Amino acid sequence: MTGFTGSSGTAVVCRTEALLWTDGRYFLQAEHELSSDWKLMRQGIDLSLEDWFGNHIPDSSKIGVDSRFVSSSLATTWNTALAKKASQLVDVQPNPIDEIWNSIAQGEEGSRPPLLQNTVFALPVEFSGESVTSKISRVRAAMNANKPAATVLILTALDEVCWLFNLRGSDVPYNPVFPAYALLTPTECTLFANYSRFTPEAVKILEESQVQLRAYEEAIDFVTTASKNQVVWADAQFSSWKINQSISGATSQVSVTTPVTRFKAVKNSFEIEGMKRCHARDAVAVIEMIRWLETAQILENGDLAHPDGGVMDEIRVASYLESQRQTLEHFRGLSFATICGSGSNGAIIHYHAKPDTSRAVNVNQMLLIDSGGQYLDGTTDITRTIHLGQPSPYERDCFTRVLKGVISLSRVTFPEGISGYQLDLLARFGLWENFLDYRHGTGHGVGSFLNVHEGPHGISSRYSTQSNEPFGVGLVTSIEPGYYEDGKFGIRIENLAVCQLAKAEGFDRKKYLSFDTLTVVPIQAKLINPELLSPVEIAWIDKYHHKCRTTVLPLLSNESLSEWLIQNTRPLHEQLAQTKV
Repeated sequence: MTGFTGSSGTAVVCRTEALLWTDGRYFLQAEHELSSDWKLMRQGIDLSLEDWFGNHIPDSSKIGVDSRFVSSSLATTWNTALAKKASQLVDVQPNPIDEIWNSIAQGEEGSRPPLLQNTVFALPVEFSGESVTSKISRVRAAMNANKPAATVLILTALDEVCWLFNLRGSDVPYNPVFPAYALLTPTECTLFANYSRFTPEAVKILEESQVQLRAYEEAIDFVTTASKNQVVWADAQFSSWKINQSISGATSQVSVTTPVTRFKAVKNSFEIEGMKRCHARDAVAVIEMIRWLETAQILENGDLAHPDGGVMDEIRVASYLESQRQTLEHFRGLSFATICGSGSNGAIIHYHAKPDTSRAVNVNQMLLIDSGGQYLDGTTDITRTIHLGQPSPYERDCFTRVLKGVISLSRVTFPEGISGYQLDLLARFGLWENFLDYRHGTGHGVGSFLNVHEGPHGISSRYSTQSNEPFGVGLVTSIEPGYYEDGKFGIRIENLAVCQLAKAEGFDRKKYLSFDTLTVVPIQAKLINPELLSPVEIAWIDKYHHKCRTTVLPLLSNESLSEWLIQNTRPLHEQLAQTKV
């Protein structure tokens, strides 16, 4: 409806105007994608939607929404704001957007794509590390331990359903999930899905685990009946307003994060080892892509020439990187659409190249590549910013300040109970010293062959439920500070890391934690200004590059690629001595 393709936004359509709210990751993107019919509302800068309600709608208004697509917590927030104007949300069915969309014939421009109905398969225990029966038992124990004890638990987040039942699908692009609900009681467990496409092995495992299978369409009515006079646990952040309405007959409701959210986020030893293996393999694809770019022919204007003719543009770079990942063991697809931004496009934080926007890769400009893969044994997400020519002193300074943030977070030791909100400033301090900053969070949770973004934890300068979640052993997070200059360049360096025990008992008998970096791809030396780094920071870079070499080199059979890795993982002073900067 809006033409906006970012992953986060809220559209409001009135009789006389149309507005779209989005966050700082998408300001530039929305400016480019929205037509003049829309007004962009920048979260954190312009009026919030709740304040806009207070200033712009008349009293006794009714604001229409589709209750299936608004979370219970968001509906509560909006209704609270609307009550000040004697107004309220109303559920509009049928959804008028659906009616318009469905009226466009298949194949015509703007037609609604059909729902995918792909095969759902069982993830072997060698990758999940825990049986379905064991997971259900743990969840029931957590339900019973709650005060008051929950007698019904409803799961609506697709990755939580997939984790609980050790199932994976491919109905949602880049996420190995499928449409489903689940309901647990102390004695029964029901999965609502189109189970006709489950593999025989998946059905067998579910039956052995005493999981009942019902049609997806039965979920709402079943939940309504099963919730009456019960203590119902449904996460208000992920369950829809529709679900919330269906459990109105409950004796009481528990609206906080479900136990599955935390269980899923805390990776077991099988999952951690799988993440290490898949990151090592994934590194092979990324370093081959970088080597490929560095050895490309340079045209007179500085653009890189593509071996098949024409110029090397962003789309072709992303395609080559995907082709390299496709050759790797256990590869099941990308974990998100590759972000490849050359020059000014790199400043669009979540930029996706299209035929009419894809810029040539040029030796006089920065190139930001944010990409990842889904593997049976884990999920990857990595960003590297490189320069294929001679970076300016200013570009090197900015890059080094971003790198200082990566190093600071990667090497920190902290007591158990510290949250991402408290850790975030470590990533920004080097930028703040030079009056620089970035508009996105610093870290997000990552699933194990599941969603590349998961909770309950996160690292951000904005206080929220996720950023206030304490870190603990087994949580995987991204570490990804950046810096972006509109119309010029973007810089982001991203590694994934797993939280580990640093010391079992420190001050005040607390456990102390640290991060073990999973990503093993070298950081380009020519972009580093060593004058901005301390000896400790330089030592971290050298140690990290040694880890990249020893982890990835045994996987390489290509002699030129092995030599590239050796050269680019030498001590920093050796690399800079041979680099003209």
